Amino acid sequence: MRIRRKAGRRDKALNNYPGLVFGDLLLAEQAVRQKRSGGGWRQLAVEIGCGKGRFVAEMATRQPGTLFVAVEMEAEVLFHAAEKIIAAGCENVALIAADAARLPDIIPPGQVDVIYLNFSDPWPKARHSKRRLTSPGFLRIYHRLLARTGRLVMKTDNRPLFEFSLQNLAGEGWQLLTVGWDYSFRDNPDDAETEYEHRFRELGTAIMRLAAAPGTGWQPVSSCKSAADADGGPSGCHPAPAGPFRMSRPGGWQSGPSERCGSHH
Repeated sequence: MRIRRKAGRRDKALNNYPGLVFGDLLLAEQAVRQKRSGGGWRQLAVEIGCGKGRFVAEMATRQPGTLFVAVEMEAEVLFHAAEKIIAAGCENVALIAADAARLPDIIPPGQVDVIYLNFSDPWPKARHSKRRLTSPGFLRIYHRLLARTGRLVMKTDNRPLFEFSLQNLAGEGWQLLTVGWDYSFRDNPDDAETEYEHRFRELGTAIMRLAAAPGTGWQPVSSCKSAADADGGPSGCHPAPAGPFRMSRPGGWQSGPSERCGSHH
């Protein structure tokens, strides 16, 4: 019964929302192109792993001048995302059932203004490291897709994945714009909560966030202050670690000289 219900939602997601949900890459590419040319939207944003759609529905409502392309491998989950988009009355969204690696088949190079990675699967085993959405192969895809002023924004509750991401961004020559180790989305009007994020915050789990742009070289920056230590210093948001990073164990990460970036708790 459980499998049949999921299959039914998958079929509904792919068949019952024409013009919103796409399972065919060619149709998806055509739809994005047509929406961009005819919708008058000034910017293009991509969310990879949109889940049930809370984030993209909220962001599309807040930013009606941006076209949002939300990609999700689990097609049945897009049933929930589509319902949220329709309830919100948003016309500036396309939901696509696809692997992130297929994005170049859907969007031409240099067209994306921002890519969002929200609570991506950490794939903790070392043999699965290439599947992590901030592995070098994926970062090169994002670099190709982003406009000259484009940026990558990532949020996670998984500290090892966050450190892994910082390491790879450094290795690929990206420029860090902000790094937050205890990020509050309430400080940022251009952000929204995901389903996972809302749950984690209720549990008191620290959320990490970074923004980065393709560039030349590693440029550590100070990130936002979200709290204060007992001695009055910033807590949770720190200068980007200068590295180098090293593997502390198979499937786990540990920062270089800074002790702030310890193993995941």
